[in-house]
Amino acid sequence: MKNGVGKKAYRTITVVAVFVAIVLVAPFVNANPIIDDMQISLLPTDWYDGSSQQFQLNYSGIPGFPAFVLFGIVSTTTSEDYDYMFDGSISITPATLLEDQSSGGWAKGKFAGGSIMTIQGNLFNLYTEEYVVTEDTILVAQMSSDPWYLEEMISPPAPVNKIRGSASFSTTGGKLFNGDNSEGLTLRDFRADFTFPGTTPAIANFGSTSYSSSDPSIQTVPEPASISLFCLAVLAVMRKRKM
Repeated sequence: MKNGVGKKAYRTITVVAVFVAIVLVAPFVNANPIIDDMQISLLPTDWYDGSSQQFQLNYSGIPGFPAFVLFGIVSTTTSEDYDYMFDGSISITPATLLEDQSSGGWAKGKFAGGSIMTIQGNLFNLYTEEYVVTEDTILVAQMSSDPWYLEEMISPPAPVNKIRGSASFSTTGGKLFNGDNSEGLTLRDFRADFTFPGTTPAIANFGSTSYSSSDPSIQTVPEPASISLFCLAVLAVMRKRKM
């Protein structure tokens, strides 16, 4: 090659590039199973306190007591099934109502961000029946500081008094942080979708009335950037191995 980079220099650059790629990709590929879906069903829960005008998660009838997890199921990016299950309790530091935007009998509230979600309990592999986390903190996650919303779904088609809202979280602790458990199970940053069907009493606005739900649920959905980064890393290594 008369112009540009010579063959020897080109090979050197290629080796360096591959080395850098391996260093960057290896932590994602060789590492832990990544959670891509987590469905959490709760026992009856008080989720809005009218006296303080705050979002919360308390077991129904016991102020300040965390909500009970009836069951949680977990799947990973490497499986089409839910391979793990957990139980225990879930709490969240109260989120203050910033503005009641309800109108025409339909409830909508704007809430402050920054809350901390904590899940404690036991998590086990459904197939091996072995415990991955035993009587410990499964997850600690920090909500984004951005405001978020809870609003009544239009009925029909949704059932009456069904409330839903979403907020973004960053995983900051617990046994799912950095795979700190017996199987390396890891939850990266996610969006939490809160659903409160059959809200009682009947809801029309966010004010001084407290609300509860008999069968609320939470779904964690990984942020697209987290899953995309993991998938790109896997593809890069697969391509390298075929060369």
